[in-house]
Amino acid sequence: MTKRNSTKDRRECFDTNKLVSDGGAIYLLCHVCKHNIPAAKETWEADHVTPHELGGTFVLPICIPCHEAKTKKDVTAIAKAKRVHDRHFGIKRSSRPMPGGKHSRLKKKFNGQVVERDIK
Repeated sequence: MTKRNSTKDRRECFDTNKLVSDGGAIYLLCHVCKHNIPAAKETWEADHVTPHELGGTFVLPICIPCHEAKTKKDVTAIAKAKRVHDRHFGIKRSSRPMPGGKHSRLKKKFNGQVVERDIK
């Protein structure tokens, strides 16, 4: 697993997204708020547009305040994706199964009688 926001990611992001002003100054453009970031004067980060945990590889420059806000949203999305994945593959089962359902310890017969399920 590679380190997030590594030097390689920042270099690739800088080389593909740098812009030059009329005065010759090099700057980057925050992909969220469209703020000009002077590359030599302000700190910036390389942001995975799709979160790295969800398979994102494409990076764009982002200013620090926007990155903090986006990270909060990404953490929520990553947690939900993991929950959905675990439920889909049966890794995590419901802690409250539906009464009489196949994951319940009780079952209801056709005649209406409720009995304990045989666990094999």
